[in-house]
Amino acid sequence: MASERERELSVRASGLTSRLEALKLNAQDDSSAELLEAHGELLLGRLGELISAADGYEKAISAILRDSSEALVASDVTGALDLIEELSDQQEANVSLIHVSVNGASVVPSIDGLITAREVVTSRPEIASLLDRLLANHYVVEDLHTAREMALQHADACFTTFDGLNVSAARSSVGNSAGASLIAQQALIESTQTELSQTSSELQRLERELAEREPALHASESAHDEALAALRDSDAGITELTSYLAELGEKLRNAEAQRQAVRTRIVAAEEKLSIEQESLEEITERMEMASEDHEDESVDDASRAALADAAAAARQQELEARLALRSSEERVTALRSRIEGLKRTAAAERTHREVAARRAQERRAQAVNAAQVEAAATRILQFVDVSVQMADSERRELQEHKNKIEELLTDQRAEVEKLSAEFTRLSDAAHRDEMARAELRMRIENVENRALEELGYTPEHLIENYGPDQLIPEAFDPEDKWAELRQSVDEEGNPVGTKPFDRVDQEKRLKKAERDLGALGKVNPLALEEFAALEERHKFLSGQLEDLKKSRADLEQIIQDVDDHVERVFTEAYNDTAAQFKRIFDRLFPGGEGQLVLTDPDNMLTTGIEVEARPAGKKIKRLSLLSGGERSLTAVALLVAIFKARPSPFYVMDEVEAALDDVNLGR
Repeated sequence: MASERERELSVRASGLTSRLEALKLNAQDDSSAELLEAHGELLLGRLGELISAADGYEKAISAILRDSSEALVASDVTGALDLIEELSDQQEANVSLIHVSVNGASVVPSIDGLITAREVVTSRPEIASLLDRLLANHYVVEDLHTAREMALQHADACFTTFDGLNVSAARSSVGNSAGASLIAQQALIESTQTELSQTSSELQRLERELAEREPALHASESAHDEALAALRDSDAGITELTSYLAELGEKLRNAEAQRQAVRTRIVAAEEKLSIEQESLEEITERMEMASEDHEDESVDDASRAALADAAAAARQQELEARLALRSSEERVTALRSRIEGLKRTAAAERTHREVAARRAQERRAQAVNAAQVEAAATRILQFVDVSVQMADSERRELQEHKNKIEELLTDQRAEVEKLSAEFTRLSDAAHRDEMARAELRMRIENVENRALEELGYTPEHLIENYGPDQLIPEAFDPEDKWAELRQSVDEEGNPVGTKPFDRVDQEKRLKKAERDLGALGKVNPLALEEFAALEERHKFLSGQLEDLKKSRADLEQIIQDVDDHVERVFTEAYNDTAAQFKRIFDRLFPGGEGQLVLTDPDNMLTTGIEVEARPAGKKIKRLSLLSGGERSLTAVALLVAIFKARPSPFYVMDEVEAALDDVNLGR
């Protein structure tokens, strides 16, 4: 029940909070809020937010104050008048102020049986005199009939019903204005806040109670779990004990059957023993009688031997009977001891079974308690499920409400963005216009300054003599050399105007003149100095260029001489080496043929040299196809040919004969 009550209070508190936020949001006024924020020391707030009407009198007080409830309360008359003067410059300003500082309080005459409006309104002390003034001569009556009668009797008073009907001798009204609803909203906000406070207090109390009960619930759940575990253990123990008792009963029945069998055997043994004893006694008597008659009667040896055998057999039977009797007695004693032990074990098991039964009963009682706890926990879980479902439902409703608010907010944002874009566009257009005007003013100032600096004319002089109302001279063709002489001039030789001013023609002339002036370029006062400097540099560079050309010609001649010398020396060396190589190759390879060949005979500076060697009996000339010894002899021939063509004082060769056989080594 507490959980269900908590859920109800939570849902109610959530609804009241949403309602309070909606009421506060609906009661907000952006313009008033801006003024309150900017002039917090002067303005106390809206009148409807500063007063509180008694329960049931909200409509009546709203009807009495009407538009005054939306007015802002100013603490000072002078400050309020200054604020009104400040706001009067704003075109869209719409503000109503009420001044607190009135002189004295109005005295309300009492009428028997009627309640004055001032009696049911409470407020802050600083606006008490203002309320006395606003609610003076206002009374609250039950119905319209009473209001009509009182209005006829008291012409200076105004009577208002609980439903908000105003009746007086001078005027009457019905219906609330936009401002009158603020008091009702404020009363509704206060009642909602009171109800929310009460609900929150009760909810906190229930939460504390549930928090206090939560350990007990956890303890009950733990006890339930422990009881279930103990019950399962008890059932397992009882089952095991029952099996053990059944086994003991079976053993006891077997022992009882064995005892009966042993008793039967003991009785049979005792009967046999008695018979044997009787036989023994009879034999003993016969032996005694035989010993007594021994002296008188003569007994043969055969009879004596038979009697001795009979006596020995009797003694043997007696011994066996005694041994059987002793064994039976021992077995009886053992069975009796075993029976006593089984009886004691059975008694202990009965005691243990009684204890287990008592424990099982206690555990069943604990299981009943655990079942009750489980049922309570199940109910609590059901309550929790219901709470979750209610919370889920409320969440969905709030989500739908949130979605609606977001859609509305999106629309408002789109509208704001649209208006912001329009405002930005208008601001940009105004800014461009302002910039254009500023640029135009600067151009005019520049033109005036240029006219004054370059021509020495003031703007007034230019307008007076060269304004659009003055006649202008006719334009002439520049190619006509006599056209200027045909123009009309005054005494000083200046052209005289003959036709009216045409702005289009003059703008064309201005553009043509500007193009001609642009084609001429700007006047450079330092042109002569720059020309002299450039001319001097041109002379210097020309001299340097001539020196470079002469140096280049000298270098080219030197290169040509060097090339000629190198070509001549190389040609002579090549011819001498080729002749020596051919002679030495013929000596090293008798019957063979070897020579040096130029790859580019026409250009001795870039040509290469190829060695052709053909030993005797071979047609090949490439060195790569020769044997190692042949290649070595060819290389030796080339070295010796170079040495002979251009001898040197010393020659150092290392292992030239490494790849040669004895015959070639001798050569």
